[in-house]
Amino acid sequence: MSKNRYLIVSLPKSGTHLLNSILNSALGSDRQLFIHFDDLTQEYRASLNTDEFAGNRDKWINFRDGLPYAFYTGHKFTDAELLLYIIRENEVAMSHLTRRQVPIQLDRSFCYIFLTRNIEAIIASGINTEIKIARVNPSLLDPQLLDINFNHLSGHEIPLLIQRYFEMQVPLFLEMLYWQFSKRAFFVSYQDLISRSPILERLIHDVTGNIVDKKQLIKYFEVADNDKSTKLEPEDKIISEKMVLETLGTNQIFSHLNEQIYALTA
Repeated sequence: MSKNRYLIVSLPKSGTHLLNSILNSALGSDRQLFIHFDDLTQEYRASLNTDEFAGNRDKWINFRDGLPYAFYTGHKFTDAELLLYIIRENEVAMSHLTRRQVPIQLDRSFCYIFLTRNIEAIIASGINTEIKIARVNPSLLDPQLLDINFNHLSGHEIPLLIQRYFEMQVPLFLEMLYWQFSKRAFFVSYQDLISRSPILERLIHDVTGNIVDKKQLIKYFEVADNDKSTKLEPEDKIISEKMVLETLGTNQIFSHLNEQIYALTA
């Protein structure tokens, strides 16, 4: 087994929790550790969470498994090297951190798993998640979307929402693409996950040091499928990929980003 620390640096809504569950199952761990970065305050935050619709936006850390006392207090931190104490050797953590937010001096201790997905799926899933949050716990809505009544979206409002949500995400998508220049990054797509491709098998081997067979892979997916907290149910899927394509299909930035993302894992 490697002594590296593994940090998933995924595009949002690309299957982050699914990949984390698969890798933790292969490692025999059940930790759901998510690393956040606040661009406004330039602070990092870490949280153990089991619910995508709340944990990723909790304000405080709630560690209970032997991490240093400082991390029980809920304090944020500005020194990125503290990630070396939070993410231990042979562990996997989730994030949407950009290359800029992870100093290159940490590369000697980290391997980065860059998880991608086509933009139309990300936008559809992202908006559907906000719709579910509005229904389950509206206090956790993205602050940029507080003026939208997600419970009563009319037909003419949906394309405007899709366009707005896409424009909100473009700066992050562009920054995330800089991971393609990291020699410590392993590229994997959402399609690789759900198709259980050889790329996923190779990733599991890199993380665990073990060669995975089909039976083991099925078992890892069964464990991940039991985690229902991060899944959108059929009734939650109001916005479809088709709607996104109809709205953004002629947008040059949308097309360019999809081409860049596809090229990483082609």
